[in-house]
Amino acid sequence: MALTLRLLGGLTTAEIARAFLISETTMAQRLARAKGKIRDAAIPYRVPREADLPDRVRAVLAVVDDLELDRYHLFHAIRADLLRRLRRDAEAAPAYEAAIGRSANAAERRFLERRLEQVRARCGAPLDPRR
Repeated sequence: MALTLRLLGGLTTAEIARAFLISETTMAQRLARAKGKIRDAAIPYRVPREADLPDRVRAVLAVVDDLELDRYHLFHAIRADLLRRLRRDAEAAPAYEAAIGRSANAAERRFLERRLEQVRARCGAPLDPRR
């Protein structure tokens, strides 16, 4: 799953580590081991071309949507970010709102609030006057 999010979804190692509640260093090691197993088994893979990313991101979004993690705030943050990358801003906004509502970390909430304002601005939704 982590390698899928990294290679096909375009998420950073840090974003994936937060979703799995582990350190970035640990996630980087896991990703390296997964790539090594693929290489050792001679399974062909390639990093998608920029033009292929929207289709890949849609595929990762479908996987994420099948997860039963509604109570977990980073699920909503990851989902929102994938939707934002697809420029599906009207769908990303409620996902960011869900992540903000579930996050206990003030710095994380501020980051998510900035992203929410960005997608609202892009889709023409009214901006929150409190921000």
